[in-house]
Amino acid sequence: MTTTAVESKQVGRWSRIDARKLRQPAVLIFNPDAGHKLGVDTNSGGSAQVQEALYNEGITFVARRTERAGQATDVARQAAAEGRELVIAAGGDGTVNEVAHGLANTETVLGLMPLVARTLWVPRDLSAAAVVATNRRQSSARLP
Repeated sequence: MTTTAVESKQVGRWSRIDARKLRQPAVLIFNPDAGHKLGVDTNSGGSAQVQEALYNEGITFVARRTERAGQATDVARQAAAEGRELVIAAGGDGTVNEVAHGLANTETVLGLMPLVARTLWVPRDLSAAAVVATNRRQSSARLP
């Protein structure tokens, strides 16, 4: 019997994902400029710290760096088309917004590693955020 990362039982809009049991590595989409304002770092961590935190939690992933506006949406759509179960957005509100739009109307789960975004109910500490991404409940959301 094969165990998948997403439990088949759902209660309402809630289900669970175990990022250590993915059929394919997750896709980490990160904005290398997140947390840099006017030449000043406004964040305690960057892409290297995000990758280290995910690695320490046993999450396998392929990292994709964004270089232009809209690219995170394209990468997320491609990941969903490839059948990836989990896409992790690391950046600010703009990165999260783009990735969410790329995953709209798919079964792919959006994980969050906040570099700047502060209102997403995810710990700002990257190690704690990786723990949340590893084996926590997920919720579906309706997009306009």
